[in-house]
Amino acid sequence: MKNITKISIASIVCATFLAACGTGQAGTSNTGAAATPQTDFHSYINADWLRETKLGEGQSQIDNLGQLTEKTQEAIQEMIDQLDIDYSKLKEGSDEKKLIDFYRLASDFESRNRLGLEPVKPYLDEIQKATSMAELNNVLISLYGKNIRNLLNLSVTQDIMDSNKNSLYLDPHKLSFPKENYEGTDDFSLKNQKAFKAYLEKVFTMAGASSKEAATKAEKVFELEKELASAQLPQEKAKDIKAAYNPKSWDEVKDLAPNLPVTELAANLGVQDAPFVVVTDPEGLKKVSEVYQENNLEALKALLQYRVIAHYSDYLSEDLIEAKAKYEGVANGAVDVPTTDVLAQSAVEENFSDMVGKVYVKNHFSEKSKADIQAMVQEIKQTYAERIKAVQWMSEETKMQALKKLDTMVVKIGYPDKWRDYSNYTIQSKEEGGSIVSAVEMIKAQELQEEMAQLKQPFDKSQFGMPAHMVNAYYSPGSNEIVFPAGILQAPFYDPKASPEENLGGIGAVIGHEISHAFDKSGSQFDEKGNLVNWWKPEDLEKFNKKVQQAADIYSKLEVAPGYYVNGEISTGEVMADLGGLTVAVDIAQKKGYDTKKVFESYGKVWREVTTEEFAIANISDEHPPAKYRVNNIVNQIDQFYKDFDVKEGDPMYVKPEDRLRVW
Repeated sequence: MKNITKISIASIVCATFLAACGTGQAGTSNTGAAATPQTDFHSYINADWLRETKLGEGQSQIDNLGQLTEKTQEAIQEMIDQLDIDYSKLKEGSDEKKLIDFYRLASDFESRNRLGLEPVKPYLDEIQKATSMAELNNVLISLYGKNIRNLLNLSVTQDIMDSNKNSLYLDPHKLSFPKENYEGTDDFSLKNQKAFKAYLEKVFTMAGASSKEAATKAEKVFELEKELASAQLPQEKAKDIKAAYNPKSWDEVKDLAPNLPVTELAANLGVQDAPFVVVTDPEGLKKVSEVYQENNLEALKALLQYRVIAHYSDYLSEDLIEAKAKYEGVANGAVDVPTTDVLAQSAVEENFSDMVGKVYVKNHFSEKSKADIQAMVQEIKQTYAERIKAVQWMSEETKMQALKKLDTMVVKIGYPDKWRDYSNYTIQSKEEGGSIVSAVEMIKAQELQEEMAQLKQPFDKSQFGMPAHMVNAYYSPGSNEIVFPAGILQAPFYDPKASPEENLGGIGAVIGHEISHAFDKSGSQFDEKGNLVNWWKPEDLEKFNKKVQQAADIYSKLEVAPGYYVNGEISTGEVMADLGGLTVAVDIAQKKGYDTKKVFESYGKVWREVTTEEFAIANISDEHPPAKYRVNNIVNQIDQFYKDFDVKEGDPMYVKPEDRLRVW
């Protein structure tokens, strides 16, 4: 699964995911045999699975989302293999032929290994030749035209103040890893800093630098990014939606970042006529401008060279990919070097995701499943409405606005109504002189042109923000919609052959989870049209914020590894979504006379997971709490859990009724 992580308004509000690639779902306990519902529900309900599931070589995490993704990828590979076999029958210019031509280029590791970093050498040489800031500006703008974004990021996306239009956003440089790791002096941070420098040295050596030159460049890149990190917002503040919306005129942008070629870049991209630019992190951008000076020229050149290599790293030689995997393995606690088959398929999924999704849906998703999920969504929305009406802490006026938002919420299931058009793609085969890098260049340049052209167009609310085959789901505040791709609509989340209780604890809780994001700390700031509008009465908002803080306080006390704790402040959205989803699922089961015990059991099994300790620590920066806590510290907030599993005062799972988090 892919995770959108750039620090921008788009990443904050466009999609609140069920889970992300490498989420902080750490649950390393394998003590399930001794666990009981009263001591550790997650380990109890998953005892056999936890006992039998062992991390293999290169594995840092195993969970249902990952296992389903592997299953889905096997199905995708079968589809690709069949198209490859039928290549001679494919119509010239068809999407299928373009995909296989691209796949064959991606699979040609004989050429990729022979060439090494040669395909990107012209870019590296162009950067190295810059002897002044004026020349570096030209290089920066030239690279951006190929969608290689460095030091600053100009993007076109939905405007949070007017969800029907697109606006131009400007973000500062995206760091190579979380700012906390640059600044940290703990063992984990220091270990990762050392690994990053070693990786940089390896990359620069592979690019042709001597050992001494590579070490010097690595140190310059690290120190430059460390300085940039010092001014960028910490995660807690970066997720403050209102604070990240700073519309400025071009003159104001120039005053804020006088050294950066922002206006020249905008003109090159054809977006210079934008009436304003939304700056998401003014202080972070200001710092980028401060370091973008002649005295840092060599460090800036080294950073640009590294970023070019990083941009193409998945499309170059195996030794570079192996070096990257070893570096990432330090953070995850396991080195996972992908096979050539995995790399080739990943390249296809990255660049032809809609076509892959279209074929996947055709072969692995039924209209009956879509109808079943639609019916479940309507039932859950109805139950949610009943719960909103019944809450005691919210006024009738605010309830009406919440109900309006719920009633108008858009539901997208399985796949988009309109698939992406690949007619503008021109893929040259190896026989025609093409290469994987040249093909990626064409695709990324095309994507950049399409993105910038959207500035003059209304925001397209019909689009699917996630590939149809992805094992995930999301809520979009800007479109007030919940989206469930076909990929996640399979067991154990959804199984047409399973009992109602199992599906309620699985996909039912997931549906409720995504609906709940409309009313979490971030989603609650948007109205039913997707605009950043306060629809709360002041006294209701004050009560709501106290519940948000209660969620943060509960999770901030949870330890993922000795001395490392969940970041409760950034996790409140996921906590309240998990709680809302399971609460509604249990409510429906109660009304229908189902066995609620089975709903809890199904929910606990859905979020089972094992990880390395390093993975657990690394993912503190993810807003999704560890899997174990997504289970234990959610079920024990619901009164019915105590009845079903005979949990009493004094038990480790027990929470006093007055201390339980109750929102919806």
